Amino acid sequence: MMNRVTIQGNIGSIEEFDANGTEGLKISVCNNDSYKNKQGEWIETPMWFKVIKWFPTDTQKELKKGDMIVVEGKLKSRDYDNKNGDKVNVVEIIGFSIVKGEKKKANFLGMDEPPF
Repeated sequence: MMNRVTIQGNIGSIEEFDANGTEGLKISVCNNDSYKNKQGEWIETPMWFKVIKWFPTDTQKELKKGDMIVVEGKLKSRDYDNKNGDKVNVVEIIGFSIVKGEKKKANFLGMDEPPF
């Protein structure tokens, strides 16, 4: 069985943290899901992902809001109790690799439209 995910998007927020002496980054990444509606118009819906990167490199620590990145990692689910005492389940991407990408709109491999 394989648990692997790759996303490309823009950083919405980035924060360094320390968990018992282990450095990490919490990154929110946004990309757009696109589809054509009945009127033939392209609709873009933002999708947000939570990314955790343990042992970030100096280059990764220099990333900032708005940077386009490519993240490769795995999905991980965890539960916690929020401040109201409610149990909350979150799914995060544990990043193995995070690289800065070019800030340009993807063109679906040279096609005018997405292949779906």
